[in-house]
Amino acid sequence: MVCGAGFGVGLFVAVRSLFPRPEPLGVVLARTSGRARPAAGPGRSWGQLIGVRLGPDRLASGRFGADLRLLERSPAELVGKSVAGGLCGLLVGPLLAGLLAAVGAGVGLSGLPLAVSVGLGGLWAAVPWLAVRAEAKARRRDVVHGLSAFMDLVALSVAAGRGVEMALDRAAASGQGPAFDVIRQSLGRSRNLGESVWSGLSRLGEEMGVSDLQEVAASVGLAGEEGAKVRASLMSKARSLRFRLLAEVQEEASSAGERLAFPVCMLLFGFLLFLGYPAVAQLLAQT
Repeated sequence: MVCGAGFGVGLFVAVRSLFPRPEPLGVVLARTSGRARPAAGPGRSWGQLIGVRLGPDRLASGRFGADLRLLERSPAELVGKSVAGGLCGLLVGPLLAGLLAAVGAGVGLSGLPLAVSVGLGGLWAAVPWLAVRAEAKARRRDVVHGLSAFMDLVALSVAAGRGVEMALDRAAASGQGPAFDVIRQSLGRSRNLGESVWSGLSRLGEEMGVSDLQEVAASVGLAGEEGAKVRASLMSKARSLRFRLLAEVQEEASSAGERLAFPVCMLLFGFLLFLGYPAVAQLLAQT
């Protein structure tokens, strides 16, 4: 009965996820204005409904807070998925115990279902957290990659004689990608709030965990408030960002090559074992 109920709940969740409800207007307005998202309301996913009741408020200011803001996800959704994954992993133990009892092997392996439940429960509970960390790292890299092009465009606009704010608007409207999207939203939000655009960019960099964006905002702020020359510093920063991204790509390529050597060595070891086993077996039979 427990296994049947779990299967039914999983089937309901799978069917429900195929037909998501539209995003509420309050959530969209909260995201564009920079305010916190509503804790509950219509249209929430099953993960958010579970997580909201657990009160993950402290998660928003923790180490995963910047990652969740970067991915535009709520802490309640992450906690709910983690709890749901852990519960699904715990249900594997009773199912395995029933199978062992059906085949008559439950006496000697009585501790196996408990170990499987604990292991799978912890693993499946940790999968959403690891996925958020990996996705946020990839998204942050895309933002930094687009930020280098954005700084080049701003520098060219400033060199053409435009003001700092106009140069930022023209540069943000000239490109596409994650970096340009979030910068356009930040500039529009700063205008709506009546604050300087560099203050909005600095806050955006702090929320997303991108320190390079905060440095760009500081340079642009000096140019806007004190009239400092920003063209050379922006182009130099863009060049250093590209060099750093290239170094990271090369490092990942070398790491992937090193990881590829292990399965090749294991394959070679298995092949040598396959070739040498008949000779070793015959030698042992003769002795």
